Amino acid sequence: MRNPCQFHLSSTIRHSAFIATAIAAIACSEATAPVIPAKYLVTTFNSTAAAGDTLVVKAQLADDNDHSVAISGKHVGWYIGDGHGQFTSNMTLTDADGVATNYFIAGEKANVTAQIVVSDEDRLQGHAAPISIVAGEPTLYRVTTSTTAPVIGTTISVSAQLTDRFGNLTPVAGRVIAWSTADNSGYYQIGVRANPGVSARPNRITVPNPRPGLSAETGTVAAPTSTTNSQGIATVDFQVGTSVNSTYVITADDGHGAVGNSLPITVHPGPVARFFVRVAVSDPPAGATIVATAIAIDAYENWIVAPGTAVQWSVSGGGTLSSASSSTDNGGNATTTLTTGSTPGTSYTVTATNSLSNATGTSPTITTLEQVSLASLASGFGSESSCGIATDGKLWCWGTQGVLSARPVPGKPIGDKTVSGVSTNSHSCAIATGTVICWGPNDVGELGDNTTTSRSTPAPISSSLSFSAVSTGTSYTCALATTGEIYCWGLSADGRLGDGTAHTALAPIKVAGTVSFTALSTGGGHTCAISTSGDAYCWGLNNAGQLGNGSFASASTPALVGGGHKFTSISAGESHTCGIAADGVYCWGDDTFGQIGDGMPGLHTVAPTAVKNSSTFVTIAAGGFHTCAIESGGRAWCWGDNTTGEIGDPDFVQNHSAVPIPVAGGLTFKSITVGGSGDLGDYYYYGPTAYGYSCGITTDGVAYCWGQNSQGELGTSAFNISSSSRPLKVDGQH
Repeated sequence: MRNPCQFHLSSTIRHSAFIATAIAAIACSEATAPVIPAKYLVTTFNSTAAAGDTLVVKAQLADDNDHSVAISGKHVGWYIGDGHGQFTSNMTLTDADGVATNYFIAGEKANVTAQIVVSDEDRLQGHAAPISIVAGEPTLYRVTTSTTAPVIGTTISVSAQLTDRFGNLTPVAGRVIAWSTADNSGYYQIGVRANPGVSARPNRITVPNPRPGLSAETGTVAAPTSTTNSQGIATVDFQVGTSVNSTYVITADDGHGAVGNSLPITVHPGPVARFFVRVAVSDPPAGATIVATAIAIDAYENWIVAPGTAVQWSVSGGGTLSSASSSTDNGGNATTTLTTGSTPGTSYTVTATNSLSNATGTSPTITTLEQVSLASLASGFGSESSCGIATDGKLWCWGTQGVLSARPVPGKPIGDKTVSGVSTNSHSCAIATGTVICWGPNDVGELGDNTTTSRSTPAPISSSLSFSAVSTGTSYTCALATTGEIYCWGLSADGRLGDGTAHTALAPIKVAGTVSFTALSTGGGHTCAISTSGDAYCWGLNNAGQLGNGSFASASTPALVGGGHKFTSISAGESHTCGIAADGVYCWGDDTFGQIGDGMPGLHTVAPTAVKNSSTFVTIAAGGFHTCAIESGGRAWCWGDNTTGEIGDPDFVQNHSAVPIPVAGGLTFKSITVGGSGDLGDYYYYGPTAYGYSCGITTDGVAYCWGQNSQGELGTSAFNISSSSRPLKVDGQH
């Protein structure tokens, strides 16, 4: 085939034909000239993109006349000049047609334009037409409230703005929104798509003795549904409910997949309407000091937890107030103390008033009981309570004791029996004319009445024997019969019942063997007793060497304590034991806090070890993790744990003492008892925790306590006053 650009001229061609042939030759010359790339032509399939959508973008290599240039392998870089988007790849290569392809992901912001720019290694560039980024499909509601901290019972406004998934406004009118709400304890619907099977469970701070029948509602909306206007906005009024300090979230849902939640709304109490006044006890012994606490509450009976509310105090019936005015603290409490008179049967009421709001409140009537004169004491090392026997044989207790109500001062005598001995732990037992009577929890038969029924008043054990002493341990009890035999009942773990079996006993069972005993003491899980010959025997748990028989093996029958000492008294603590022998004072078992008293804390001792002290002790008491004793002159000494000041020296700042130190105050005592407990845990990794307290009766017949008081163990004024490392007089004594 002839090449159309090849021409053959003859001599017969006319002049006009020559001119036409020359023009054709010039055109052919331009068509075969080399093409030089000069730029890129950047195109997109759409000029708009919804926020977050992806578009295909192509960049065609071209010359100055926009003719395509087919060069492959060019490295094309992609850029967004204004930052309103991104590419799946920052660089791509041109193909055989000179085309580079990429994917543009539109940014999250609507109503802006994106400018795409490309450039290759030869600095050839190209620009796409601006891409308008618009809002996407409506999928969310931006829910806002006029306040996120409304006062209870007020009305707040709520609005819901329809948006796309990135929060861009989508002005769609006519969508019907159902309103719902959730609090921090449950969820329920208010709107048309309510779930009738789910109810509100608001989280309410309840003041003691709340108004009967008060409903703790989350709140209500003026209408269950609203419709969006031309701007895509729907509004509603929300009536804040009566559940103070709850956190609400209001939800808008149009049933088409668009949902939104408000920021959490925390409801605050209203203004002070009155005071709720409570007292630690309403039946103290005459002369006791009682703490009165005023709590400001609003019209809906909600506790106003805010400092600075002024309270003026007054009292009827006599007595003395520690302060005539005070202010609420950070917990919303204002306090004063009432010291009652010395006459039993006197009634008092304490009134709190705020002069600015005219809010007022009155305490329950406080009627004093007879004053106390204690002859002996018992403290529970496994609990936070103390009991004492008065000179007339009546039984008084304080602290937190089993199933009884906690109280910080001695209360109404327990039961109507005259008792001669008492022991307290999580449960308590006493001796009444030879009969053991017990009260408190009874989960494993520790009350010995052949049942597992807990009791708030003393009940006799199931036995016709006559007993001279009783001692309560952790979930079990042992008692010394007048025949010299020991009987135990309750939890049998680790052989603590001493009968050689592992059977829990709901009624007394005899300790194995033929040894006759004169004294006994139960501990955390072990029991020790003194035989008529002065030998000491122990049985039960022995994980710390508390049996004193040279081993760490527990024993389910009495095992002889080593050393050949002849004992006159013995005391079993949580996991150690102490005794007074003819040749000295000895302790053995756990020594984590130095409660053995030999000057070397931290080492368990499996045999009696002499206490490091030159005094002659006549009485000793082993507790949770400390020990106290009285010397012949009446001075009290303590050693071991001092976490809560239980060893009784305010100048001693260490957390324990491995040798006896004297109790501060210069008092002389005729009896002493110790309480408290703790958790040894994983000693090597987490360290032990402990608490304790001590009580004693002076030679003048006055009871004092020191150490922890979180549960009213010290018998003075109120719960939770700071622990005292100095002896405090138990309230309500002669």
